[in-house]
Amino acid sequence: MLFYTAIIILFGSAIGIGVILVRKAPLLTELSGNYPLADFKGFYSSFRGRLDEAFPLKNISLETLLQKILSKTRVLILKLESKISFWLQHLRQNSHKRKAQKQDNYWQELNGSASGQDKENHQV
Repeated sequence: MLFYTAIIILFGSAIGIGVILVRKAPLLTELSGNYPLADFKGFYSSFRGRLDEAFPLKNISLETLLQKILSKTRVLILKLESKISFWLQHLRQNSHKRKAQKQDNYWQELNGSASGQDKENHQV
């Protein structure tokens, strides 16, 4: 459990550092204009191009993404509710069968014990 927590923290930190670098890269490119050895503009543009190719999510609006997530969540909840309803129905049927069987056995036991007492009374 501790291992998984550490892995999650590691990946979360790496993603956070990546987001900060992507957001601050334009500022760094403006500052690097005074230094001829730093070529951040070329690095940033190539990195940004690769990032856009890998994750083309900018074309999808957040409302559409939210709508898809909510509709999939709703479908999942409806499926789960259906499954739970099926289980409850099954449990109720089993309980009803057991209850009916106990009642049948109850009367049979009463008849059996009463006839047994009658036999004992007649034998005496």
